[in-house]
Amino acid sequence: SFLLLEKLSYDYLIDQVRYAKYEPFGPEPLVGYFIAKDNEAKLLRIIMISKINQISPTLIHQQLRKLYLER
Repeated sequence: SFLLLEKLSYDYLIDQVRYAKYEPFGPEPLVGYFIAKDNEAKLLRIIMISKINQISPTLIHQQLRKLYLER
């Protein structure tokens, strides 16, 4: 489905920028930070809208994306 494709694409993007925080120089850490903050805002939006619409927690958990700081 489209939701799964979107989730997998964001997970792939987070996996790619996760290694940027270890780069000492260059734009990679800054870009990674902004992508991570955007991802956190989208995660909060998904959770809040799902809670307002009374969606079950298992469906909410399936929609959540990876976090930038997750190992």
